[in-house]
Amino acid sequence: MSAAPALADAPAVVRDLWAAAAVLERFGAGDLLDAWLKRNTNADAEQISAGTLAALDLQAAAKPALDAQGQPALRLPTELRQAVLKELGPAAVRRVLDTAAPETLTNAESYLQRLMDGKADAIDLDALPSRDDLIALRAATDSAVAAGMKVDLDREAVTAEIRKRDLMLSLGGPDLHRFVGRTRELDRLDALWAQQPWPSAVLIDGPGGMGKSLLISRFVSDRLDTRRTDVPAAVFHLDFDRRDLQSADALGLAAEIARQ
Repeated sequence: MSAAPALADAPAVVRDLWAAAAVLERFGAGDLLDAWLKRNTNADAEQISAGTLAALDLQAAAKPALDAQGQPALRLPTELRQAVLKELGPAAVRRVLDTAAPETLTNAESYLQRLMDGKADAIDLDALPSRDDLIALRAATDSAVAAGMKVDLDREAVTAEIRKRDLMLSLGGPDLHRFVGRTRELDRLDALWAQQPWPSAVLIDGPGGMGKSLLISRFVSDRLDTRRTDVPAAVFHLDFDRRDLQSADALGLAAEIARQ
């Protein structure tokens, strides 16, 4: 199923179940129906029948997934999720989030709640602790926009921050955040960066293991700080520890740059 079912005139139980499936990252179709019935104890046989059929439709439309505990669950494909959110609108999204227990919300669902509450300006991309948080925020942004919210958050800025962190992980590894000192070397690199024209090459020489790569990683990370005015248009990383790059010619190096 690539398009959302016709929900505008569907029974409330059908709209509610599809809304929950579109808002939640992972779900069980039967669990959604059970939760709805607990909130609507006066549901009649017709509503229960409609809800059962909706749960079966969800199960058929969803893809297999795992929940936070590693148990089998379901998820709606992105295209279908966004189509449902577009049809149901922001009020339906808020109802789903308001009825969910806060401690059960995933990162993406928590970010979506903040975006639906108009709190995008309070989200500092630089302060997010991990790449997973950025991925969750981007997914939440897509959902909020699909539901018709005007989100004061630049999706491309989130994507750029994800790419930056990927680059810094490949350059400096997971220990980059522990970098301290080396201010003299960093100041020298800053001075070279400020030169016009730039030097054609800078050689950093020293015994293995003394932190040359980490120094460069820190310098590049500082350059990519979006609060600076001299952010480079692009940064490329050619790792000559890779066997394919050790023997690459100019065309091969250009291909690696184009890939990045």
